[in-house]
Amino acid sequence: MKKYGTTLVIAAALSLSAAACGAQDGVPVSPGADTTVGSTDTTTTTDPTNPTDDVVEPADTAEPTDPTPSAEAQAMQDLARTALIYWSVADVEGLVSMASEEAAEHKTEMAPGTQYHDFLFGPTSWQMTAVQAWNRGPLGAVRGDEGRRAVRFYTFDDGTVAAVDLYWGSGRWLFANMVRLSQASFEAYGPRL
Repeated sequence: MKKYGTTLVIAAALSLSAAACGAQDGVPVSPGADTTVGSTDTTTTTDPTNPTDDVVEPADTAEPTDPTPSAEAQAMQDLARTALIYWSVADVEGLVSMASEEAAEHKTEMAPGTQYHDFLFGPTSWQMTAVQAWNRGPLGAVRGDEGRRAVRFYTFDDGTVAAVDLYWGSGRWLFANMVRLSQASFEAYGPRL
């Protein structure tokens, strides 16, 4: 239904409800008026009975089978997104800031120019391949229990899943690593949040 059609239906329902309940102090709404809060739409409405009006649906970039994530899953996705952005630019300092204090002890092993840095962040590493394919797009399912979470962000051609591995420690969620798992292993992290 078009935006103005929904507005009319809502306005009519509210007016009828107010009248039925005896409320007389409501703000009158003119037909076709935009009643959405904070609207910046400056277009004018047209005759709602005109069948030639085009309905423009917003683009949906999420996978159609993925439900809207819960607030908890969204928080995990936000944390994973930050880790992926750090990973995409090989920001070891950023990743260490999201990890446990023990991770800082291994910072020099991951410094640019080391073999381990190339293994993790090099252009041929599976991690960088997955991060580049993700390209800051939507994140997938979040699975886990009270102490461990995995946030899916990419599926390889062989069906394995790339996920950001998070765990609870020091009173907050921490970045552990990026993992490549079979679908069954990803599901074994725990229930979908």
